[in-house]
Amino acid sequence: MGNSFLTAWDIIKRLLIGWAVTFGILTVISCVKYREFIASVLHEGVWAWINAVLPLVLIIYVLFSLVRSVFFPSGR
Repeated sequence: MGNSFLTAWDIIKRLLIGWAVTFGILTVISCVKYREFIASVLHEGVWAWINAVLPLVLIIYVLFSLVRSVFFPSGR
């Protein structure tokens, strides 16, 4: 066997790759284990965003329509 020469950067890369692989494996395991909980949280979060943003979108649309009707009364 030949001499192996590792630099500090090689060691840091191996450490970071190891942590990334470990984190990925743990993420997959927890997603499989807690999939019902994650799905319910995402579902409730999406509905909360819809309930928060939809009135703002409607208000902006109505204000835009009102301003447009004042400046362009013919409907152009």
